[in-house]
Amino acid sequence: MSFRFGVIQQKNILVDIVYTYSTPGSNSVNIPAGYGTLIMECYGGGGAGAGITSGFASQGAGAGGQYSKTTITGITAGQAVNSVVAATRVGTTGNASDGNESTVTVNSVLKCRAMGGQSAIGTGGGAGSTTSGVGDIVRKGGNGGAFISLGSGSGGGCAGPTSNGGNGGDGPGTQGTGGGGVAGAGGNGFDFDGDGNGGTGSIYGGGGGGAVRAISGSYSGGDGRSGYVKLTFQQGNLWKLNIFSYI
Repeated sequence: MSFRFGVIQQKNILVDIVYTYSTPGSNSVNIPAGYGTLIMECYGGGGAGAGITSGFASQGAGAGGQYSKTTITGITAGQAVNSVVAATRVGTTGNASDGNESTVTVNSVLKCRAMGGQSAIGTGGGAGSTTSGVGDIVRKGGNGGAFISLGSGSGGGCAGPTSNGGNGGDGPGTQGTGGGGVAGAGGNGFDFDGDGNGGTGSIYGGGGGGAVRAISGSYSGGDGRSGYVKLTFQQGNLWKLNIFSYI
């Protein structure tokens, strides 16, 4: 006579819960039960390129946004995780502005922050930096390029999980590359053979290119693009049933 017995085993399986936020603005989620680790990644917004309203000149470009990453353990279920995604910094015909920051707080305590890239300063490019970033890892965006006789500077790339952002070239044609992940490249400069606005940085966090005024009119620097936030909850538990039998 044959007998068949079943043996039930409980097994822990790692199941990540991932939230990604690409639309500028505020977001909130509560820490789910059964999860003990939270990984936060922030990409700052790009700095804007410089505009121009008079004279005959080409302008500098904005730097790319920072990248910051923080990992915390021992998190408590139900606590609020609030994030803010950096908005696009719109280029204008006037003075350029620095990019906006992306942040994450846990239970109202700041845990991760990626600052926006520095704007162009007239004919000079914005400088990438890790200053004021918050995280276990903080990488700097690429420098914005300066003007040259051939045209305006190209924007710096946003930093990412792989590397710092690439520097934008002095003059058009060499946009700073992103540092991996979803980090965007900088916007292109404009040739000094006509009038034109600076190129817009790529999503996410690319710096804007500089404007050119070779004949007449007013022209805007390129937009520094918006940021990005990623949240990853780890160490979730599921039940798995393994049935063994023998005769």
